[in-house]
Amino acid sequence: HRPAGRASPGPGSRAPGPALTGLRAANPGPGQHAMTPDFAASKPAAPAAADPPANRCRSCGAPIMKGRRRYCDRECRQRLMRKLAVTTSLLCAMNTRCASFSFNDSTLVLSVVVYGDRRAFTYFWPRSRAFSPADDLALLTEHLGRTWWSEHDKRRCRVQASREVLARAEARPLSAAGVIPIRKHSPRVGSRTLTVLSLDRSALAGPDPLSAVKTAFRRQALRHHPDAAGDPAMFRRVYEAYAELLEWIRNPVHTRRSGLPGKWSFNGARWTAPLANR
Repeated sequence: HRPAGRASPGPGSRAPGPALTGLRAANPGPGQHAMTPDFAASKPAAPAAADPPANRCRSCGAPIMKGRRRYCDRECRQRLMRKLAVTTSLLCAMNTRCASFSFNDSTLVLSVVVYGDRRAFTYFWPRSRAFSPADDLALLTEHLGRTWWSEHDKRRCRVQASREVLARAEARPLSAAGVIPIRKHSPRVGSRTLTVLSLDRSALAGPDPLSAVKTAFRRQALRHHPDAAGDPAMFRRVYEAYAELLEWIRNPVHTRRSGLPGKWSFNGARWTAPLANR
């Protein structure tokens, strides 16, 4: 009989990886969160929006003042990727189908979907001002890893160990969880080409991209035509951009990405950076 509130990770759970094995002997360092017997009892309130704003670093949430950069620097992104790699070992041991990770200034959120279950299991971890999101994720992973190994040592069963970890999460309907990665198709057109015509990329994905391109070209041509005291060089750039988009319409090419807006997503094998919130 399956205990109430617990879910089976399904048959064929994978063996824990080296990183999860390392969590077994890890000792909590100074300043780390206290490990409570009941994880759900220490859960803070769910955040209204867990993903950082678009003008913040996707790895640490710090404000970015340099144009369209997505991260503070390469090391900041690599630091989070290293922590996500450790979390991957735990997720694989739990037979995870997909997962998502997000954070704000007060709370870190990890949602997991396992094979054989139609629910999403969400963990909420309070942020510490002394730690980065990567460090807080490492603490959450260590806590769940200790729980997994504790149950595994008692029962000698990976399935039961995974059930115990899932029992400490908040279970929600899968349709309302926003965990399954979505596929996004974006026109493969240079940003400079669109900027010259003052055209939004979404117009190319609309029902009539040809009309949108022609309208944008006429608007810019009237503005920059030499007969209207415009700049000949700029008018030449407008015409070249127009010709490039006409060629794209005849042979459209799209960039395909899988992920979640504002959240790091896990597809069962690797993590993907958040998709743009637009």
